[in-house]
Amino acid sequence: MKRFVTSITAVVFLCSGVLLLLTRAMSQSVHYICFEAEDVTSIQAPMRIAKVKRKNERVSGKAYLELPWFKKKKGQDLGRAVYKIKVKHPGVYYLWVRSYWIHGCGNSIAVVVDKQRPVVITDNTFNSWQWRQAQAQFRLTAGEHTIQIIGREPGIKVDEIYLTTDRGYVPQGIRKPNYQVNPKNKKKK
Repeated sequence: MKRFVTSITAVVFLCSGVLLLLTRAMSQSVHYICFEAEDVTSIQAPMRIAKVKRKNERVSGKAYLELPWFKKKKGQDLGRAVYKIKVKHPGVYYLWVRSYWIHGCGNSIAVVVDKQRPVVITDNTFNSWQWRQAQAQFRLTAGEHTIQIIGREPGIKVDEIYLTTDRGYVPQGIRKPNYQVNPKNKKKK
């Protein structure tokens, strides 16, 4: 009888633990922030906002962030785009950019979140819009945060920026923005 009671007690504790873990997992909802790369707080040349010229250009809005191709001089600053965003839900976020590299000499950018170290985003897929992940996680509190896209090589375009608390999520195609960095700018258009 003692062995039977011990077995039942162990099963009850095990089920309680599993139930507690499931409850915690279900209560942690996924949050994301998606915005247009051209919706900057500030921008420094030679980085610029480029308007879509071709109808077949597959971008989210009517423009994108661009660091055009040119012959870079040694030590030349390649500009930056700064975004001030307000995070409602604190947590660990993963950052993606929807970008276009023209070739192997123009296939990377750096991202800085708040005052953390720069994270380089790069790969070897050229001549198409792709989602590329910053290989880092960013612990964001509720409140204002600053994201910077820093030029490393000319010949890049950025269409959208996507932050998510879902570690396994990989954005596909054009995402519908759910955040405006500068709502006043949208009203002027």
